Amino acid sequence: MDRHNRNCLKDYEIGAYLEGRLSDIDKDKLEKRLYSCKECWEDFVMMKQAITYDTGEPEEEIPSYLIQRAINMYPEKTSLIDVIVGFLKDSLQVMHYSEGFNISMPLPVGGLRSGTVEQPNMVVIKKSFDDIEVELDIEKTGGDLCNIRVAVEEVRKKMPEKPLRVELVSHDRELVSNLLEKGETLLEDVGTGQYTIKIHTKGKVFGEIALKIE
Repeated sequence: MDRHNRNCLKDYEIGAYLEGRLSDIDKDKLEKRLYSCKECWEDFVMMKQAITYDTGEPEEEIPSYLIQRAINMYPEKTSLIDVIVGFLKDSLQVMHYSEGFNISMPLPVGGLRSGTVEQPNMVVIKKSFDDIEVELDIEKTGGDLCNIRVAVEEVRKKMPEKPLRVELVSHDRELVSNLLEKGETLLEDVGTGQYTIKIHTKGKVFGEIALKIE
């Protein structure tokens, strides 16, 4: 939950502690406040996990509001989470996306024909890397599951002869590994969680997108 006690630690205090900028006396004072407040301690542990997400595996899923606070504290750490997409009752909602991403949410065709206002059940995410352009079409299929179409366009003239591969990774564990066929592939029945979508050949990574679905 969000901290609401006025004695709770502020983000700049947590940042100073994590960066080792506090004197021994101030460090002891802050640690005493941490240990005396359950909400502060839980937030501190999860924010530390979020900030170090690129070098260590989180023990549990990190709430999006804590991820956003960690990103605000350390905007240079773009590897935290690039895009956060949330499941609503019958639709999808983009909760957060980093600079450099192009996000659109096309409405269902049926809603246009009937004249009723429908909520989008698809999110289109685009990102340009040095050698490729990547498009993710995330479509809610039912319950807390979605399909992700990954389309890749090569923008550099001389790409490796080996076909590009798309991997869906969660906490350093490979879940799916598909070769691109005609520039695209489909990742089916993806549930809530934190993922990395990696586009690579055996010898080089051409692009990665850190995605959280909640």
